[in-house]
Amino acid sequence: MDYQKAFDKVPYRRLITKLSSYQINPVITTWISEFLTNRKQQVTVHGKSSAAKDVTSGIPQGSVLGPLLFVIYINDLPEILKCEPYLFADDTKVFRVIKDETDTEALQDDLKHSLQLELHLATQVPPPKMQVHENLKKERK
Repeated sequence: MDYQKAFDKVPYRRLITKLSSYQINPVITTWISEFLTNRKQQVTVHGKSSAAKDVTSGIPQGSVLGPLLFVIYINDLPEILKCEPYLFADDTKVFRVIKDETDTEALQDDLKHSLQLELHLATQVPPPKMQVHENLKKERK
């Protein structure tokens, strides 16, 4: 699942609340809050600039802190899945070895739960990118 667009949708208050719930030092939480808030952006095209507008959500991309904050924001994902996802910045890999129908259903449940988490986190992300990898062993005679 590629959460790249979700970087721009993370609500600051919800992220700060999560940081507080993890009992992160209040001084650090305040510093992160100040890092995220009171930002403005404007667009310049052919030398003409728009008025500066407040940025009210999103984690600054290209910052060292950004990927860490995003992983903290989606950190609930492993708690609701049966498989162990790999989380890195805006990319999450959910996989399971499929041996029978039960494994197929479990993977489908995990994908459904990850979608529910996206909705819970109030991020608007594109449909997950998915790849199916098959590793088949040839039987030797």
